[in-house]
Amino acid sequence: MRGLKILLVCIFLALALSGAHANHLLGGVSASCWKQVIRPDEGVDANIAISNDTNTAFQDVNVSWYVEDPSGKTISSGALYLDFRERETKVLENSIGPGPEGRGGKYAFNAVVSYGGEKRTVSCNFFVEIGISYYYKTLELLDAEVNNIASVIDGKRAEGFVVFEIASELEGIKASVRELRSQAISGEFGRFDERAKGVYASIGSIYAATKTLGRQQVQATSIILVVFLGIAAAAIVYLARHRKVRERIVFRDVQKIVRVPKIIRIRERVVEPKMAKAQEKIMGGKGAETGKAASGQDKGDERRKLIGQLEALERARKAGLVGNEAYIKDRKKLKNALKKGGR
Repeated sequence: MRGLKILLVCIFLALALSGAHANHLLGGVSASCWKQVIRPDEGVDANIAISNDTNTAFQDVNVSWYVEDPSGKTISSGALYLDFRERETKVLENSIGPGPEGRGGKYAFNAVVSYGGEKRTVSCNFFVEIGISYYYKTLELLDAEVNNIASVIDGKRAEGFVVFEIASELEGIKASVRELRSQAISGEFGRFDERAKGVYASIGSIYAATKTLGRQQVQATSIILVVFLGIAAAAIVYLARHRKVRERIVFRDVQKIVRVPKIIRIRERVVEPKMAKAQEKIMGGKGAETGKAASGQDKGDERRKLIGQLEALERARKAGLVGNEAYIKDRKKLKNALKKGGR
């Protein structure tokens, strides 16, 4: 049973690989026609490109082609067999025309590639025009090509690809097509074919460039700069908030330092004498002595407070939060208060 499972897996892998080979080969097939518009007596370069995208060689790959006129009638055909080495691409060049009748209209060049039971058909079209119609048909097809490549560029831009350069090239192509149209309208057809061929070549180069576009990327230096600026901004905000907190704390201390001497002076000049007189009247001499002792204790407490305020003033000065003039003024007030309290 186990051997049967292994056999089935091997068969499946073999079929998948063989199918992949065929799809890789037949997937690399294309046909191109130049010019897309010709006169009845001119020819078209119709090329078939076939690529073997695998690491396996192929032999006897059948390639056939035929040309249909505007009515769908086959007017010419051909066939051959080709061998391909690993990763090899071959291009078959053909020169075809509208045939002896040279009827105006749309012609189709069809190519068929067959190998291992798989078949792929590709085609391209060209037009036969007579007289002035030749020029206007050429302009019509150029307009269609410009619109197609513009749609491709818009799609690439929407996907995040960098398209600035090819978009600028497209604007130059549009200007060339406008010049060709002005030339045709004025009846001046000199070098018209040559200039139209140059426009087609430019469009082809843009198509090729759209396959190698790179996506937009942020430079590493830009990322580093953004991160650095973010860290710097956060640090500034933190320091600003921290400084405001310190300023509020020290400001409260300074307010106390400035206001206390005034309170002390009021107490010494007004409150304490009145309290002493009241105590003397109520308690007599003994009460006066007791009042004096209490007053002495209060003065000791006030002295310690004043010393603490002096120390706070010194710290504020060292921290740069108090100006020199304010420091001298407040220090003098505190010193005077201490002298009065020590008497």
